[in-house]
Amino acid sequence: MKKVFLLIIQVLTFSSLIFSESLDSITWEKNINWEDNNIEIIIKAPLTQNNSTLAATRRKAENLITDNKTNIFFKNILDLQINSRETLSEIIDKDPDIYFKLDRLGESLQPSNSILSTNLEYMSISYILNLYPDLISVFYTQSQYLKKYKKLDHRTYGDFTGLIIYVPDNLPLHGKNSTGNLNKVLLPRIFDEDMNLIMDFTMIEPEFIKKWGVLIYGNSYDENKYLSRIGITPLRIVARGIFGKNNSDIIISNSDADKIIGSEDNLKIISQARILILN
Repeated sequence: MKKVFLLIIQVLTFSSLIFSESLDSITWEKNINWEDNNIEIIIKAPLTQNNSTLAATRRKAENLITDNKTNIFFKNILDLQINSRETLSEIIDKDPDIYFKLDRLGESLQPSNSILSTNLEYMSISYILNLYPDLISVFYTQSQYLKKYKKLDHRTYGDFTGLIIYVPDNLPLHGKNSTGNLNKVLLPRIFDEDMNLIMDFTMIEPEFIKKWGVLIYGNSYDENKYLSRIGITPLRIVARGIFGKNNSDIIISNSDADKIIGSEDNLKIISQARILILN
């Protein structure tokens, strides 16, 4: 393990040297599209003709972007917050093999769009990294899940096809004498007010994790956009608080939690990740 770790340090050090020498003229931007479940990385390189034809100049810019694509990919994803405690970089520290998987993933990215600026000063190439199944499969290897069992009581809670949690701003932060806003992460958790764990990724069937993650962060109150996820009769509730080192876990009321875990059918909301967050 020590040899593998030293090898990774050497690779990262070598990559950073190449990175700093070759990217002086390149710029980039990252957009995390939580609703579409992808990360878009747009890389721009200058078009310096120097008596060359436009076609030759474009090829040079394309090659510059392509040659540095994987380095830029790493620079943009290592700070991705995976859960309330860890970034992707911190997960790599625990399992160095993930580095090599990410390297292969970065190399495999294909351009989704390529354009020249109207003033012919630069060209830009966009790359799309799908969070599911592409990125999640790098570190999520579960083949089974921990089934959540129905709460043992005799009440009738009603059956729902999905769950919508409205998360307003300035919610109480659990364990802190302050309020805050929800931060979006790849694998959030849901707790009740007594801090019983209601949902995390281990309770979701692997095929659904790889299909669409543990939940979707929506940006529209038009529920028709999310019918395939939440169905036609979702349970609608309001979050009561936020928890976690990164303020990314959601606290719901005990009574709302009972509606989810008090019905065998409603447990599919968890196991099939049929959850929409609106804030």
